[in-house]
Amino acid sequence: MKYALLVFLVILTAFTKLKAQGTISGRLTDSVSKQNLSLATVTVFKAKDTVIITYRLTDATGNFKVPGLPLDLLSRVVISFSGYRSFRQEFVLTKEQNSLDLGVIKMVND
Repeated sequence: MKYALLVFLVILTAFTKLKAQGTISGRLTDSVSKQNLSLATVTVFKAKDTVIITYRLTDATGNFKVPGLPLDLLSRVVISFSGYRSFRQEFVLTKEQNSLDLGVIKMVND
């Protein structure tokens, strides 16, 4: 009986860890030269209190993908790159729409 209870608790814990998560993605370019911007910082915050959820850097071609984002939470993505104005956008990922492609983001010189 104890063994069955232990197995049940382990399985229950595993399922709670598999909570649904979402992803945002996109690509950064210079608004004038159209060149890709690599190593820009992509930070995702809770919009309510600006607590950082996670961050990533863009790759060599300016692409980024941020997985593991919570669903049903108003969040804000802030993308920054030295010498450019920051890009900001609020979003909510849901079970029905758990990914958001921001497309090509044209960064403007500061």
